[in-house]
Amino acid sequence: MTSSKLNLTSLIGCVNGMTIFGGIALTGLMLAQVIMRYVMESGFLGVEEIGVLLGVWFYFLGMALATRSGEQIRGGIANLLVTSSRGKWFLALYETGFTLVANAVFCWLALQYTLSLFESGRTSTYMSWPTWLWAAAMACGFLLATLFTLQQCLRLIGEHRA
Repeated sequence: MTSSKLNLTSLIGCVNGMTIFGGIALTGLMLAQVIMRYVMESGFLGVEEIGVLLGVWFYFLGMALATRSGEQIRGGIANLLVTSSRGKWFLALYETGFTLVANAVFCWLALQYTLSLFESGRTSTYMSWPTWLWAAAMACGFLLATLFTLQQCLRLIGEHRA
């Protein structure tokens, strides 16, 4: 196994672990909030901020994993119209290339937004956490989606050459 393949496997394992942790933590947090609010008749105001933070990280890491596995939403009518293997390869390359460009643009915009929040020094209302933590989820998700789409694009080109 090559070093780059090992690093990518480690990255995917890390993203999987973070996604699982985020989902479990978000579920536990919401359960704790319901118990505190309705059983103990008290609440913790920071739960909403923490819940949204866990939620956006869960969502954007999940988006990257869906992109990696090719399970993102897509149209398939063109695949019904094209019958040749070369045509299907070209459609797959076009779709992957378009997705790569779109992910790269959104990644760039998300990174700019995250940096602007970092420089502003803004903090959240209750927990006083830096607001760039929420935007960093979007930047990280689009960066991973871009890398995974680039990998898919390179694999398609390699398969065609072989």
